[in-house]
Formats: sequence, C-alpha cells, structure tokens
Amino acid sequence: MSKKLATAMIIVILAVAALYLYSSFTAGGIKAYDAKFSLIPNGGGIYMIIENGYDTEVCIESVDILEVEGEDVMIHQTIKEGNVEKMVMVERLCIPPKDTFKFERGGYHIMFMNADLRNYDEITVRIVFSNGAEVTVKATKMY
Repeated sequence: MSKKLATAMIIVILAVAALYLYSSFTAGGIKAYDAKFSLIPNGGGIYMIIENGYDTEVCIESVDILEVEGEDVMIHQTIKEGNVEKMVMVERLCIPPKDTFKFERGGYHIMFMNADLRNYDEITVRIVFSNGAEVTVKATKMY
C-alpha cells in the first residue's frame, strides 16, 4: 500500500468518526457536550454545555435519563442569599439564538431524584426543546 493511499484512508476514517461524534451530540442547530453527573442519596445533578445554533430562541421542554424509568427531573438554580445557598426550581429555561448556556455546580443544573445511578459510570441524557429538536448526550460520572 502506498503512503498516499494510507494517508487518504486515515483521513477518510477520521472524517467519518468526526461526523459520527458530531451527530451523536447535535440535533439540528443544537449541540450539547461536556456532560457530567454527580450523585447524592436517591438522585444527583447533571451539568453540561448547550449551544443554540438556531436563529430563534429554544426552550427546554423535557429532560430524561434513558437508563432509568420514573425519575423526577427538574431544572434548578442555586442562589446565595447572605451566607445561605438554596436551590430554586426554574419553570422554563430558554436559550437565546446563537447563544451558549452552561449548567454547572453552584449555578443552574439539572436535578434528578428517584433514580439510583450508583452503578453507572455513564448515563444517556435526552433533552427535548420547544422547536421539536431532541438532543441525546452521554454524561460521565464525576468522582
């Protein structure tokens, strides 16, 4: 096999792998990545970055963890008032056009309850948006 042919084959393989990975985390103009989850007794938090590539605002309609059934999933914001931190439920979270939103510890996060994920190192999170787009992303356990 010539060196040029081997190089061309490697480029094709890398391009196909990149397309596969991109399609795994993207739905239309929405991209979710850098997803992680942490655990508390009977639940935990999910953190990630979501990019809205659309020219219109999109809102999160639902979030599910595909490995379990019957879990309660909510979006919370951690707010500090004086020396006290508390979590406030967010009724609707929208991402402006061409903007990025970050779920992170100490801020906005996706909270799940009634889900025992202690034996999982990775979970699959599905997010459905107001425009019908759906993103599925793998989240790794934070230790």
